Amino acid sequence: MKNLRESFVENLSETQQKAFKLLYKKIDDYQKKTGKAFEEFNCEDFNTFVRAELIGKSANSVLVKVSLLKKYAEYIGNNCVQLKRTDIIEMCSEVMKEKEIEDESQLKYVEWNDLKVGMNKITNEIDCAIICLIRLGIGQNKFKELAELKTSSIDIENRKIYLEDRTVDIKDDYVIQVLKDAMRQTTYTVMLHGGDKNEPKFSEYDFNMNCPYFIKQKPWSKNDNGLECYKFSGITGRVFRVMQELCMDVSAINLLQSYATDRVLEQENEIGRELSIRECKEYLKHIKNNCSSYDITKIAKYVREKINN
Repeated sequence: MKNLRESFVENLSETQQKAFKLLYKKIDDYQKKTGKAFEEFNCEDFNTFVRAELIGKSANSVLVKVSLLKKYAEYIGNNCVQLKRTDIIEMCSEVMKEKEIEDESQLKYVEWNDLKVGMNKITNEIDCAIICLIRLGIGQNKFKELAELKTSSIDIENRKIYLEDRTVDIKDDYVIQVLKDAMRQTTYTVMLHGGDKNEPKFSEYDFNMNCPYFIKQKPWSKNDNGLECYKFSGITGRVFRVMQELCMDVSAINLLQSYATDRVLEQENEIGRELSIRECKEYLKHIKNNCSSYDITKIAKYVREKINN
């Protein structure tokens, strides 16, 4: 069969050859998982393969791939490809609906009150502050702006945080107190893994208080004795660990989405109607928030329904 495959490829254009080789890698991977080779597919096997491996947002893309595989199937004398254009479009629609339901389960609106109850159990003040700052919408550019936030940019007296492209107002007294406590924190407590859950063990390290950044690292040689800014790629993992301790299924992205949702709902109340996805996208751009407008309109709908009920 390998010789047949090679001879089939030789008769294709250069573009089709590349496409077919990519397709056949999917088929080979599928065979490793299921034990079924393409050359032995029947119609049901082929339909299952298409649904599992080829379906995406674009039905046209799937049609092109199926057409190429049909040519190969006919070349080797297999009539397993009987899918019609309408079948593929319907299959794409069904799979995308299933994916949408799955994606929506990951969308969460995090109430400030729920956060406050949970944060009372957090050991380190700086971890509470990180959660509050993200919930205030500070986390653009994959949390780089939060990692690079300097302590001097937080004006407690005037209740403001100064960022490169905007100023964030702090209206909540609770958040002000959290930030004050975090600024005073000099030692970080770490729970050690692998010990008795009933009697957990902890270790501590001191911050280098000469570090200009609000979020400080454990000092060692590779971060200039703690003077460098926190790795922004570690923000999401840090939030995840803290939320795990609180038994809350909340991510850093969920916190950012919740802030964006608050702002969109405020804007809707101001103009007296709901924003379309396009309008939501423009508004999020205006407030320097890069959350998905599609996601935010869905979360906003959920919050509105919850309020009305």
